[in-house]
Amino acid sequence: MKTDYFIRCYKEGDEIQINDHFNEIFNEKRSLQEWEWKFKRSPVSDLNLIIVAEAAGKIVGHYASIPMILHCMGERIMVVQPVDTFVHPDYRGTKVLVEMSRRHEDVYLERGYIGGFGFPNRQAYVVGKRILKYADLFKLSELSYRLNLRQSFKYRFKHLPASLEKTIQKASSKYYSISLSRQQHELGVIDGYTFDQCVDDLWNRVCGHFPILCVRDLPYLRWRYLSVPSKEYHVVAVGKGEEVNGYLVYTIREMEETVEGVIVDCLWEDDAALRALVMAALGRLSEEGVDYALFRVNKATALYEVITELGFSGEGNRAEVPVVYYFAKSHAALENAVRDPSLWYFTYGDSDGI
Repeated sequence: MKTDYFIRCYKEGDEIQINDHFNEIFNEKRSLQEWEWKFKRSPVSDLNLIIVAEAAGKIVGHYASIPMILHCMGERIMVVQPVDTFVHPDYRGTKVLVEMSRRHEDVYLERGYIGGFGFPNRQAYVVGKRILKYADLFKLSELSYRLNLRQSFKYRFKHLPASLEKTIQKASSKYYSISLSRQQHELGVIDGYTFDQCVDDLWNRVCGHFPILCVRDLPYLRWRYLSVPSKEYHVVAVGKGEEVNGYLVYTIREMEETVEGVIVDCLWEDDAALRALVMAALGRLSEEGVDYALFRVNKATALYEVITELGFSGEGNRAEVPVVYYFAKSHAALENAVRDPSLWYFTYGDSDGI
């Protein structure tokens, strides 16, 4: 392993090398525009949280975070979420990673952050637990809801003709869509909703209903779901009169064998709004020919009970996603809260993975 490197903070123009290495190491095709959206355009962006290792004028390591603002029992707390960590193959080993993480910690403490939360993949989880002092908070369970019978027929009848498979998908999707549309709710779906001042009003009304969650105000939501390059999100909102009583965000991804509708974010005023949102989203996903709707939830919360009552299940051996944390500075409320998973509300959209 080479040792001819030094650790420094980000400087303007580093993003070209950072993004090139990211795409090469993670086999991605992320554009510079998406890097800029992620690290520069957030309402709380902080480029000081990007640390690199440099050798002979080349970036050989990267340890960065994006800021997160937690609403914790009425208090706003600044934390970070580590993302896109990599080390060039010639410099792999724990030394570069540890030195970058220590510099990163020094910087974020100086800037008022108290620690970090993350949603690591398997490899990052193992490294984080072994080297970076990650502690387990809980796991997000991925629940699914079947929206047509195509996959069932494919499983039971091998070599199903493509034309018949398509017919089964269309016919069963239509059946599910009609069935879902018959559900009666007090709140109406707001057609063509895009985030406006009403969602700030919703946030101010309901943030106290959730002991701990990431801030979901208007600037954040517009940045996270309406301005991201190369990704498309769909918003469902319900309300009565001029008031928005809840929103839900989903995206559709086409896998090799299935089409999945992923619910990435949701905020609601009461159970009636939550049920109306989920059923409206399921109806739309069914109309678009989606095979399954997916929802990542914390089993310790009341949300899990409502979602499973509506028909979501954990069948299919879908992987659970670990949520981890690390505190570099003492904070009594958070240190007590990590002992009780039911206090926390995280969604797929709180991570940078979708």
